[in-house]
Amino acid sequence: MTLPRRLSRHLEFDGQRVRRIRHPKTGVIPPGYQGIIAMATAEASTFTTLVNLTNQGLYFNQISCVDQNNCWATCEGQNVTTGATYAWIYNTNNGWKNWTTQLYFEGGSLTSIMMLNANFGIAGGAYLGDSPIAAAPKGTFFQTTDGQTWTPMNQLNDFYAMDISVVDQNTAFSSGLTELGLSSFARYSTAS
Repeated sequence: MTLPRRLSRHLEFDGQRVRRIRHPKTGVIPPGYQGIIAMATAEASTFTTLVNLTNQGLYFNQISCVDQNNCWATCEGQNVTTGATYAWIYNTNNGWKNWTTQLYFEGGSLTSIMMLNANFGIAGGAYLGDSPIAAAPKGTFFQTTDGQTWTPMNQLNDFYAMDISVVDQNTAFSSGLTELGLSSFARYSTAS
């Protein structure tokens, strides 16, 4: 018997497939996530909280900034009203004094984002649906060419994007997990 192995805050591998971690009685993703973005001093001795969305059903996964004011962050969790699983991309152009939701992705997970500049970037994760079993996740990627609107890119079956590295507007790489919890690597290229 293989014991479940935790892959992330809400995923585990049970020896056969990747499963979403949900409350055993209610079937929902556990509440109480800490959704915080903070800025450190140059010495990293003190931190200033810029965004605090604690207990609002989400947590941040990755942030990408092109300068001190222009940043994008991926987060995921559960809609506290409907109980559905969602992922978000938040953006600020004034150092998190204010921010907007640029993408709201139902049934998905967004674990990574990398902005090449203020206009071009790629975010990734997976479409998992609302099933407690994330059998055969569909690696899902979104691209922006204006820094504001995100359009879906090709999906990769049996791939859960964990991190992205954008080389230029034609080439990107992503590390990820397969349904069996194995490490995998993907390359995106517009070159023929």
